[in-house]
Amino acid sequence: MDLEAFVLFSSVSATWGSGLHPGYAAVNAYLDALAAHRRSRGLTATSVAWGPWDGGGMSDQEGKAQMVRRGLALLEPELGIRALAQALDADEALLTVADIDWAVFAPAFTLRRPSPLIEYLPEVAQALAGGGRGAEADEQTGNALTERLVALPRGEQDQLLVDLVRSAAAGVLNYPSLDDVPADRAFSDLGADSLTAVELRDRLSAATGLRLTATLLFDHTTPGAVGAHLRTLLVPEGASPSRPVLAELDKLETMLAAVAGEADDAATITTRLEAVVARWKETSSAGNRAADVAKSLESSSDEDVFDFIGKELGIH
Repeated sequence: MDLEAFVLFSSVSATWGSGLHPGYAAVNAYLDALAAHRRSRGLTATSVAWGPWDGGGMSDQEGKAQMVRRGLALLEPELGIRALAQALDADEALLTVADIDWAVFAPAFTLRRPSPLIEYLPEVAQALAGGGRGAEADEQTGNALTERLVALPRGEQDQLLVDLVRSAAAGVLNYPSLDDVPADRAFSDLGADSLTAVELRDRLSAATGLRLTATLLFDHTTPGAVGAHLRTLLVPEGASPSRPVLAELDKLETMLAAVAGEADDAATITTRLEAVVARWKETSSAGNRAADVAKSLESSSDEDVFDFIGKELGIH
């Protein structure tokens, strides 16, 4: 037939696939192939792979909500008709028309492997380069968390970070609380997919001030494993528990320099400082004596140990 136009309505599932509906992706890819076949024979054909339309259509509301969540905005019908007219006027063969939020779509789409299909688009490159410690506020968040961690024993550090991960996972995966997210259960068993993996990564980046990879949940598959990984990034090996104390002393020194010679209660400040220093020296000396005793006992014979106990308790 001598047609002026042969128009096929395909789907974006034919362009980049559909994990949940492979058959739907296949039949729409067939429409694109039919258009290409007709063109190869010198016949007219245009196949438009559409993103989700608003105002009805084949997708139900839940399906549309999922697509919007993945970065595919609903097309206004008037905009879609205009795009179709432009495609026909330009005699396009194969065309994908979708309203895409690349900052949401690209990280999840490229999570497991790079995508030659979209990786050279400027918007995608920008979306994939975003995140992490770019902002000063993020760095301040990370520093504050590190100071909090180094002041804690190792066990409490681990618990704090694992609970942080569990709480973020509960929010992303719609669990009532972190108590419903076991530390040793795989994220895949908890219902995580590529999109929620990116969302959880973003939440943890914001909470820790760290630039975390999009594959975080695939490299470390449980909340416990992610918490342990975060500790290696936040707490330098051999970090001293005195670090936050020294930081506070720096602040105090700055404050004292600012009021020197002007404070009406300078004598009170001096007395307080001297009392704090005296208590610190007493506590520190007691700690040093205890450490010396422990070290001495390690190399002592049983007779020396019993002799020491007898003297300390007044037993002769």
